[in-house]
Amino acid sequence: MSILFSLNFLKVLKHTSQKFRVKNYLLTGQKGTMRSDSEIKVSAKVLALNCITNILHMKPELFYLTLAHDTSTEEDDKDMQTVQDIMLYLSHNDPLLRGSVYVLLGSTLQSILQSSSDDFGAFRNDASKLVKTLQEVS
Repeated sequence: MSILFSLNFLKVLKHTSQKFRVKNYLLTGQKGTMRSDSEIKVSAKVLALNCITNILHMKPELFYLTLAHDTSTEEDDKDMQTVQDIMLYLSHNDPLLRGSVYVLLGSTLQSILQSSSDDFGAFRNDASKLVKTLQEVS
């Protein structure tokens, strides 16, 4: 019983930790917008991205997590910012920040490959979703 509680607690902790880092250091919560460099230093953004990379490596489906506390309707979901908006930083002028985003994407793809090695259909669905998102950004 205590092991099950611990696993559920860690799952909630990962979700909360990721939302906290993304919303407080990288994104504003409004779709298509990111925090300015005058608001948050680039070095803090890089550190937040490195933490998020490790979280996504463990649980890649969090890439599509919305940043709102609770979502009530589908219409609201369309306007909500998701973790995938981190890719807005691919157009940032700092090379370290852009590189951190590329590492995040590579790590997420690697995790998808490893987790769905038995089920190619699941991998294809997850990977095509990620590629579609990449195409929208570029």
